[in-house]
Amino acid sequence: MYADFPGPTTSQGKRKNIFGVTVRMEASRGMQVGTNQVDASTQPNGATVPWTNLYEFKERNASVQAGQNQPLFTGDEYIIPSGTFDERGQIAIQQSYPLPANVGACVLWYQEGDNNG
Repeated sequence: MYADFPGPTTSQGKRKNIFGVTVRMEASRGMQVGTNQVDASTQPNGATVPWTNLYEFKERNASVQAGQNQPLFTGDEYIIPSGTFDERGQIAIQQSYPLPANVGACVLWYQEGDNNG
């Protein structure tokens, strides 16, 4: 998703730094979040480019005993991605495992910069 923030003017074309993301999920596990990833639709011949610098939500805790399955998580998870200023201001959410990924909302903490150039 490309972010556009409310205000008197659009933030499209301005550099943005997303320094925090809260993902609201339902019955999910193992998702990864990052910022400003490569869009496959912009690549020659639709080439797939692996995403990098993604942070995985770690739902493990001491209440689950060894040998038991980790339960699915419902609620909000906050993560601090390694972002830099970029015009896209994009959030990327990925599920690499055969587990459910149900995203209800993304809340961003960001800083808006100036125009590039």
